[in-house]
Amino acid sequence: MSETEEYRKFKDPNKLKRSFSTFLLYAMENLQPLQKETEFSEAKFGVIAKELSQRFRNLSDETLKGISHRVLEHPLEFSSIIEDFEFTEEPKRKKMKKDPNAPKRNMTPYFLFSISARPEMQKENPSANFGQIARLLSGKFNSLPAEEKEVWKAKADEDKVRYEKEMAVYRQTNPA
Repeated sequence: MSETEEYRKFKDPNKLKRSFSTFLLYAMENLQPLQKETEFSEAKFGVIAKELSQRFRNLSDETLKGISHRVLEHPLEFSSIIEDFEFTEEPKRKKMKKDPNAPKRNMTPYFLFSISARPEMQKENPSANFGQIARLLSGKFNSLPAEEKEVWKAKADEDKVRYEKEMAVYRQTNPA
């Protein structure tokens, strides 16, 4: 694995993400003086942020150009970050492996409907890809009358009972 790939894999929460924007530089320079003003001495962050953005919008073009030039003078360069960055081993998360003997999850009404209606939908729309078929099925399911949706909900409830029974047996035979 190259150093760049290693760098991308490990995300340091303390690293700078990108160079400063004009507003960020303005806010950093003006935050403390604004907080010292009497009306903002005990203001919450949101109020101070709104005031900073309002003052930033009211700056003259000359002042904005000056701030922009200071931002351009100090760009954040990727290569300098990589040179200074200390690569440490990222803590590894253990992914729980799924037991192949565990019962399959219960299905939702929509999923049961889509399994039964998908072949017909594919015959009606032979050139449609998977995503387009899914959109069509979703629209068709949403437009079903309430009685027909109840049929699918009943089937889903039956499947849920099946899952709960299988899961109870599974937990007895495979204690955690």
